[in-house]
This record gives sequence, structure tokens and C-alpha cells, in this order.
Amino acid sequence: MKNRFLAGALTALAVSAILAATPVARDLLDSPPHGTGGPGIPAAADHGDCAQLTQLKVPDVAITEAVAVPAGTGAIKVAHCRVNGVIGTEIKFSLLLPDDWNHKFLMGGGGGFVGRIDNQAQFVVNAGYATVGTDTGHSGGVTDASWALNNEERRINFGYLAVHRTAETSKAIIRSYYGAPQTRAYFSGCSNGGRQALMEAQRYPDDFDGIVAGAPAADFTGIGAQFIKDIRAAFPDPANIAAPFSADVLKSVETQVIDKCDALDGVKDGVMEDPRACKVDVAALTGVTDAQRATLKAIYGEKVLMAPVRSGFNLLGYTVPFIALGTGAVVVAALMRRWKRTAVVSTAQVPHIDATEGELAALDAAVRRDR
Repeated sequence: MKNRFLAGALTALAVSAILAATPVARDLLDSPPHGTGGPGIPAAADHGDCAQLTQLKVPDVAITEAVAVPAGTGAIKVAHCRVNGVIGTEIKFSLLLPDDWNHKFLMGGGGGFVGRIDNQAQFVVNAGYATVGTDTGHSGGVTDASWALNNEERRINFGYLAVHRTAETSKAIIRSYYGAPQTRAYFSGCSNGGRQALMEAQRYPDDFDGIVAGAPAADFTGIGAQFIKDIRAAFPDPANIAAPFSADVLKSVETQVIDKCDALDGVKDGVMEDPRACKVDVAALTGVTDAQRATLKAIYGEKVLMAPVRSGFNLLGYTVPFIALGTGAVVVAALMRRWKRTAVVSTAQVPHIDATEGELAALDAAVRRDR
């Protein structure tokens, strides 16, 4: 799993490099020096008293802290006003307002299940951007989703609403602090932050002028199934969860793969341009045990049922998933009817499962159409 997260981080870096050619990234990179203005670009804005922002009245928002932070030598170098607050029941946010503002606002996404205030773009404050991050309305570990159980508000906030509400709140604070609205608003996120970006583009297209969706974790069901499959392959014995590969073995595997596929893009530079074009026979890898080879094959040797075959259309591969889905839907519909009519559920121990006759009829009709 750590290697998958590392791969995701490397992907994010690659996406960031590619996005340097996009309009949003060019805007970020090519802005004139702060305070100088430029063609069509206002000079750096004046601002109000940071501490007074705690008195700002925004509907359903409590500003809990507003602190002037002097310039420093850390990752965030510029002088700025840090504003923390809570939106609604429990959507926490942290907004950074640079003293030398470029009149633009860039919100950063959050990774995994978030669970804390996360701003993947926070360092753009050094380039003069006002920037904000949110915990999306819950606290917990980045891979812990227990907060979602029996809490519809948290699920909705995490799914899409918290980012929208945080963006709207941030714009209101920006207008108050600088005495003017931003001239441009952007969103940038990777992984779950990329999913947030897609949600914003689809549900609230007026929130931002430009959106960067890096490596979006859009298919949560598929990702969850993939993680479960990979974990079972890497740790087949629940009583023994020792790492299946040492760092040296992983480095050896990496070197063998790079050696085989590095030059596929025409340049031998230690980087694969498109890993999908790299075909490696796991059985040919050296320096691994039979058990390690089986684990690698299970994780990286997925079969794609719906892929066409060279000699023609793969009818079996195309139809099997739909047959499975249809059969599963029929079984689920039958179980739901049975649960609704006969089950007695203790809500003190497990969540209550219910469905109206109309919902069951709609599900049944959908299954029949698909069949």
C-alpha cells in the first residue's frame, strides 16, 4: 500500500509538471511581481486588520481565529493573515490571506478521506494567492471512514458540499479583508482532491474560473475493491501482516522494470512515459521468492474482462460482467423485499435498512430493462 501511495505522489508531481502548460498554471507561473500590477492586472491590494476578522458576521459561519503571521523562513515564507473557522455543524477551514495579494484565490483539495484541514495548494500563498483548505466536515485518519457511519451530513459534506461552502465562505472573507473580490478563482487537487475538483466542475461550475483535477479518485467503489484485492494478495495470512517485500527487493524489481521499459518512449532517462505500454513477465523477475512473485502477479496482473481480443470481439468478456451485475441486482432486490417484510433490526446495534415500495419497484424495473 505504501508503494501505491508513493506512486500516487509521483503521479501528482508529474501532473503538476504537465499542467505548467495549462492556462491556470500559466496564470500562476507568469503573474508579474507583486505590487507592480501589469496589463489588466491590478497592483497588490491593501487589506484590513487581520484580528478584526473574528468579528465578521457570515451566515452559519464562526470565525474562531484570525492571526497576523509575519514573514518567515519556513515553507510558507510570506506575511499573511491566517483565518480559521467552522462552517455549519463541523466543516473546519483555514484560509491564508497574503499581505501582498495578487487579487486571486486558489483553493487546494484534500487527500484520502481528509479527516483534518488539508490544503494541497497552500504554498501558492507565497506567490500572492489567497488560499484555503478544509477537513470536509469530520475528523479522523486519512484512510479511516468510520466517521461516515450513520451520519448523512458528514457523507454529503465529504462527497461535495464542504468544498462548495468553504469556497463561498472564503470569498466572503476575502471581500471583507481586501475590500474587493478576487479577479480569478481556481481549484487544484490530486487523488481525492482531484475527485473534489470534478465534483466542483459538475455540481458548482460557477465556483471557480479554472480547475485542476490531478489523478482524480473518481471511482471510489472500484478503488475500494482494488485496495481489498491488493491487501489480500499482499497479506494472505491475517495472523501475519509482515511486509511481503524488503526495501532492497522492491528496489531490485523497480530497476528490472525500468531497464526493460525505459527506452519505449525513445529516451533512456530512468523514467517511463507511459507505464501502460510496459509489459513485464513477472515470472522472469530475478531476486524474488515464489511467494513474492505470486503476490506481484496477483497485484499487477489484472485481467480485463471487457477488453476486445485480436481475432475479434470478446463476446464472453463483454457479457459476463453484465450477467453478473444483473444477477446480483435481482438477488439484492429479493433480499431487500425480504428484509423489509420480515426482518426486525435493532437500531441500537446496526443501521436500519429500509426501502419503500416505490424504490423497490424502480429497482425492479431497472433490472428488467437491463435484462
